[in-house]
Amino acid sequence: MPKQQIWGAAPDDWFHFSFVLGLTPDLLPVVSRPDAPISPTSKLKTTGKTPSHYNGQGMVAGLKEWTARTSTDDDVGRWAKQPDYGILLQTRTVRALDVDVSDPVVADAILSAVTTMIGPLPKRMRANSPKFLLAFQLEGQMSKRILRTEAGNIEFLATGQQFVALGTHPSGARYEWDGGLPDEIPVLVAEDFEAVWCMLETVFGVGETVVEKEGRLRDRSARDAGATDETADYLDANDWTLDWGAGGERYIRCPFEDGHSTESADNTATAYFPAGTGGFEQGHFRCLHASCAHRNDGDFLNAIGIRDNDFDVIPAEGGEEYLPLPAFSRDKNGQIEGTITNVLLALRRPDLCGVQIRLDEFRNEVILTTSRGEHLLLRDEYYTKIHETLERNLQFKKFQETEIKRSVRLIAYENRYDSLKDWLSQLPAWDGVPRIDTFFCRHWGIESSAYSKAVGRYWWTLLAGRALEPGIKGDMAVVLVSQQGKNKSEGIRAMAPTPEHYMELDFEKPAAERVREMRGHNVIELGEMRGMNKAGIGAVRVTISTRADRNRGLYREHYDTLPRRCGFIATVNTDTPLTDTEGNRRWLPMTIPDDIDGKHIAAQIATEREQLWAEAVLVFKAEGIAWERAETLAKTVLGDYEVKDDVWVSCIAEWLEAESTELNDSTLVKNCDRVPLTSKDLLVEAIGFKAPQVKRGDEMKVAKIMKDLGYKTRQLQTLPGKPRHWEKRG
Repeated sequence: MPKQQIWGAAPDDWFHFSFVLGLTPDLLPVVSRPDAPISPTSKLKTTGKTPSHYNGQGMVAGLKEWTARTSTDDDVGRWAKQPDYGILLQTRTVRALDVDVSDPVVADAILSAVTTMIGPLPKRMRANSPKFLLAFQLEGQMSKRILRTEAGNIEFLATGQQFVALGTHPSGARYEWDGGLPDEIPVLVAEDFEAVWCMLETVFGVGETVVEKEGRLRDRSARDAGATDETADYLDANDWTLDWGAGGERYIRCPFEDGHSTESADNTATAYFPAGTGGFEQGHFRCLHASCAHRNDGDFLNAIGIRDNDFDVIPAEGGEEYLPLPAFSRDKNGQIEGTITNVLLALRRPDLCGVQIRLDEFRNEVILTTSRGEHLLLRDEYYTKIHETLERNLQFKKFQETEIKRSVRLIAYENRYDSLKDWLSQLPAWDGVPRIDTFFCRHWGIESSAYSKAVGRYWWTLLAGRALEPGIKGDMAVVLVSQQGKNKSEGIRAMAPTPEHYMELDFEKPAAERVREMRGHNVIELGEMRGMNKAGIGAVRVTISTRADRNRGLYREHYDTLPRRCGFIATVNTDTPLTDTEGNRRWLPMTIPDDIDGKHIAAQIATEREQLWAEAVLVFKAEGIAWERAETLAKTVLGDYEVKDDVWVSCIAEWLEAESTELNDSTLVKNCDRVPLTSKDLLVEAIGFKAPQVKRGDEMKVAKIMKDLGYKTRQLQTLPGKPRHWEKRG
């Protein structure tokens, strides 16, 4: 009797995922047999990808409401008996990076980059494709993300999604785990995951991350193509609607599309769901672009013009002392109740609470303006002061200070402004004298050339662009190279609108602290290019190229997405500061002559600062950030500033010709004839690295040297791990 073919998972496999890994609640079956008949009433198009089972007629049907299911040991025992059932895992506890990339070179590069940052993760793959999936555990409320690369997409699988852990792909290939089934699923912390995703965006992304907000599980079964409500009617009548969905949803123009870094491939990225559709009791807006991830329904309603604000705000005008009191709710004795509604009414009146409460979006800080015109950064003690004012002056009944904190944040958001844009709006008109192109030549004596002028134009349009369009792309940094004593830092500080807009970034601090410190600064110096060592170069590169930071302020409950508002400029005293083989293109180095006296540079820059900014704003509005010419011309000078590889070349060449003994053998063999001979071997034994210190950039550097020395690489399929081995060209 022929052996029955197993299309799905073996009973031992189910036992492993259920008992060894402890994932029973998240397991589901998936019919993996490619030729299994699909029920004519099912919406399934193929087998092997989504939760499914055999119905009473022996045909494949989908599992209803599978996202709400919690599986039991009995369920797993029953499914394990059906050889056609593969194992499907909901990504509620285990998350995954699904690398849907068809180019094997790009896929290998992605795997290497992720592994370099956080170590090896369990890898699910199949023999007929370079595509793979990395599994890990990550706590917290996470949202699905999709990053487009040149060779396909990288998707972060979050709550409400799933992946096939074992079974047969519709192509007929089996899903496998590199090295066998994982004994455990590693746990990542949110900071490490965000760093990995940021790296993927920077190194491999060709567009912004598309984010789908995660929410509670909702019933999407109600589908009415004619569904409408007041907001939907408004969208239809005012030309916001681009298309209609089968469930009544409106696909609309995003009112914030100017902030999107890429155009959508179709009209469905931004949608409005009328009340009662899409699983939403109330009408709901959804935009898949990352720049809209932080927006709520109120933001969309305000932006499309259906309402001007969430609340009626009493304007603070002259003669406030004669304004009547708000309509406070009171007890039977006439005392004002300590409710949050009453607190909000009072805080909207500066004459009653003592301060005007505003949110500076540039600094992402709450600012209190007193009657004397002082602008105070909100501190904890001010909550108590406001609390005291309401109880003393208005005779509020006792209430908790938490009501003050909640109300202050809301009032500040209602009165938000942007201090940097306000400063720009008050600049004098440009006098017509060109300054930005020759800026570095005039003040630091840098040789006047097409390159130095292009760098000046890039730098100033970058500062103006980030001020006017938060998060706009600007991933190159200027580098000023000179001896000490040129007052580089003082000159850089003088470029900023005010001294408070300047800061020097310290890469020895944790990433979250650096993000918090960068808020409210427009000109950021990388002093002496600190962080450019082997351990920190990745963080420096990511910091320069990132367009938005996701950070939770101290003692805050929710994360903020903060588009970048700054430009980076580095200073260094060594002639060859560039050590990053992968990222040197991000630097725009220029040398300050030795005979330049830097004593008066800061004062000279300060005298023309406003005209520099005025010109930069006009140029940016007309041309955007002038990066292309600077990037192109930089290629002609970068080699002069790069650390030379002569020492590595000589060390590797000498080591390759040296003789050593093979393991368990006394025979002398040249190192170049060892099998296997990997880039890591060369770094450890020829250069002197410790194995844990080896990074992908170092291996790429070695690869270039080996190719120059006449070696080629091939993969040894018969050895464990299939290492890439160097051998002499024939």
